[in-house]
Amino acid sequence: MTFDQWITEVNVRLKARLGERIRTEELSWDSGMWVGPGGTAVASVADDGRTAKLWIDGQNRQEFPFRDAQSRPEIVSQTIARHISR
Repeated sequence: MTFDQWITEVNVRLKARLGERIRTEELSWDSGMWVGPGGTAVASVADDGRTAKLWIDGQNRQEFPFRDAQSRPEIVSQTIARHISR
């Protein structure tokens, strides 16, 4: 899975989970940004092309290889939703 496929899947899962409570501010081949009632989340690909970075409310929360099992879109979208849907 490429990063743009991964970020698209994260977006689909966030929309399915939170519906109108979340707004996609940006979605491109190298990043996504979502705004919810509890904050803002940004995910972007690192320079190495294999690592994703996740910021929530401007704080770098995680860096992880987005192809790893622990970084599946359903897991990352749950993490994002938990923080920005409050």
